[in-house]
Amino acid sequence: MGTMARIIDGTGAAAELMAAAAAGAADLRLRYGRPPGLAIVVAGDDPRAVLWAGEEERAAVAAGFHAELHRMPVLSSLQAVLQMIGRLNDAPEIDGVAVQLPLPEELDAADVLGAIAPAKDVLGLTPVQTGRLLLGEKGLRPCLPAAVMEILRLAEAGPEGRETVVIGHGGAAERQLAMLLVEAQARVTLIRAGAENLAAAARSADLLISLADRPGFMDSRHIRPGAVVIDAGGGQADGQFCGDVKPDEALASAGSLAPVVTGVVPLTLAMLMRNAVEATRWRFSASGMSPAS
Repeated sequence: MGTMARIIDGTGAAAELMAAAAAGAADLRLRYGRPPGLAIVVAGDDPRAVLWAGEEERAAVAAGFHAELHRMPVLSSLQAVLQMIGRLNDAPEIDGVAVQLPLPEELDAADVLGAIAPAKDVLGLTPVQTGRLLLGEKGLRPCLPAAVMEILRLAEAGPEGRETVVIGHGGAAERQLAMLLVEAQARVTLIRAGAENLAAAARSADLLISLADRPGFMDSRHIRPGAVVIDAGGGQADGQFCGDVKPDEALASAGSLAPVVTGVVPLTLAMLMRNAVEATRWRFSASGMSPAS
């Protein structure tokens, strides 16, 4: 009988990042008279977006931020959402704007995300921030991909030279993650969850990362013995949240496993708080803003 995979737990690292964000918020309040201001926007009623927005608001309040949660009416028009974003772009007390995905089908994500002021794009999803990532320039890194890179650090699984497979569904996060991995000199294959050759491609990976948002689809057929497996997706199944990876099968096959709930989820939240502090520091330093009265 083989040995069980090592569990990679991100909760400790996330707590450290959250503590650093809280310290950063306290420092900004001391220096400039106010803490970071984070505005969270939910358009539509997707349960993932609603749940995640609540978690972001809770984390922001716990870190001492000024937090605003804006729940748009379910059938809000694109114009109404863009007007809300425009108001938040102009609001002096708001340093970061986080629009929750997925958006309703009738709202074009490119239009919505493109309307966010790049300096306030704490999710790292605007074309400007993604362009900085592509060019290797300084910027606000996207939270989920940054969380995955932190898990690789915790796992002591440097990507350099490793066969790395990223499974996704065509979203921005998997492309951004691929950029970060290439920057770290990994050999990266990006593949859709529905591809015919998925199992064979996945089994070629030293580092296997799933952002497919297909609960429980990944099992031992996809995992090379000894591989590092990072579960970064999932969804509702049988009334509860489940990751992409079947944990029992992964534990029996992989060398290391980062479960989504104790890995990517807390670290993604912590990365958002870190970005909000960085965005606030940048606004004060770049604009020469005087301390708030």
